[in-house]
Amino acid sequence: MVQSLRPFRKRHHHKTSDCIKTIATLEAEAKPAFVVWVSLYSQEIEDDGYGHPVPVDEKLVEVVVARPTRDLVEKAIANRNDLHGYQIVDFWQPQMGYEI
Repeated sequence: MVQSLRPFRKRHHHKTSDCIKTIATLEAEAKPAFVVWVSLYSQEIEDDGYGHPVPVDEKLVEVVVARPTRDLVEKAIANRNDLHGYQIVDFWQPQMGYEI
């Protein structure tokens, strides 16, 4: 008997409707993620010495959201325990905006 030098090759099954539905479901679940920078001010204010109220603290943080919209950015900030007491001043994508 002559042994074949090629290993046994497993064949892929033919596409079925279940296979196509599974692929479509996985593609729908795979959501893009965007990195967004958010400028925050504390809700506490103090006098700047000239009679003008200014925030006590400012922060610049980076968050990851599915779409760069204000609603999703607000939810991402609300979910972080270290950012309670801060309000969003502005948010933007980095200049060379990228998707994760």
